[in-house]
Amino acid sequence: MLCFGWLPDRFGRKTVIIAALLLQGITGILSSQIMNMNVILIFRTLTAIGSALSFNPSVVFGAEISSMKNRTNATIAIQFYFTSGYFILSLLTYYIRTWKLIVLLISIPSIATGLLFIWLLPESPRWLLTVKKEKEAEIILNKMAKVNKRDFSYKSDKLEISVIEDRTVRLWKIFTIPEFRKRSLILMFNWFVVSFAYYVLVINTENLSGNIFLNFFFGALVEIPAFVLCIFLLNRIGRKNLYIAFIVTGGICGIVTIFPFIYAPDDLQWTSTVLAIISRLCITGNYGIIYVHTCELFPTCARNGAVGYLASFATLGGVIAPYVVMIRTLAAGRLGDSLPLLTMGFACILAGVSYFFLPETNNRPIMDNFDDVYTQNIEAMR
Repeated sequence: MLCFGWLPDRFGRKTVIIAALLLQGITGILSSQIMNMNVILIFRTLTAIGSALSFNPSVVFGAEISSMKNRTNATIAIQFYFTSGYFILSLLTYYIRTWKLIVLLISIPSIATGLLFIWLLPESPRWLLTVKKEKEAEIILNKMAKVNKRDFSYKSDKLEISVIEDRTVRLWKIFTIPEFRKRSLILMFNWFVVSFAYYVLVINTENLSGNIFLNFFFGALVEIPAFVLCIFLLNRIGRKNLYIAFIVTGGICGIVTIFPFIYAPDDLQWTSTVLAIISRLCITGNYGIIYVHTCELFPTCARNGAVGYLASFATLGGVIAPYVVMIRTLAAGRLGDSLPLLTMGFACILAGVSYFFLPETNNRPIMDNFDDVYTQNIEAMR
């Protein structure tokens, strides 16, 4: 995503989403049919690129195509599909123990969805307006009004959209403007920690007491109430407050697992599993919130590039997570079993503290150009 996150800002959300879905599906199918390990690794890398390039622009698209009131619901709803994928995967892995067949079955829907989106998915009208494609935006906006039975007629002079004269994506500008630089640095750390914590909890599932398949299933199950809580609370208490509450609670649950791990008898080890699942609920909520908040903290002209760039730090967190789970071997017995969640917990607390320094964006219009940050700051001070 560090290299390709700018593509949707340059070529549009729809084009990149469709191309990424087809890439993800085709390379997934090919990797399930080839025996050479080096070629499989190449195809799996391309599948991962396609996955990231289809998911991140989809979240951005959901934020851009929605009203201020419904922006949260649209963005969080997209992430429900991520959770539904976990449910499907848990069932597939329980009944099918051949990895090639599993990869084949989860790859085919990507191609079908990509082809379907050619006819069903519109381009983001906000993006079209910022790149001066007003005719295309007019068709989509009027169709949206007709479907939603709203009395709306497109008039470009009455829409508050900042037009960019040059379509070249200048993502580097987020580091030249002090406010965006501060936001970027804080979000880099938080994207890293949220992903790191999430995958530590997922990978460490096999080290918890109980059945590994049931633990995986219940871990996926708690993601539903996490997103439901986000939908009901984000517009009420704000992005920043809910994010901090979730990540601090998740971190505390991770730290507290050391006590049942060390002191609880065997018949009470399930308490550590419960704490880990509660932590998973909180970190899942953080994943939903950080997508929404990041989309609102950066302008349309560089929004997807910023999300993609920051998502690369999430990828780094996911890469490091397996090695953190392995630190359980540094200490013997139950103390070693508690180390991954203990490490995750302290990282979450630090991330929560850093998040205090980001601005709240609840019930505020999203920016379209870099200059809009000054207007947003003035409105925030009123």
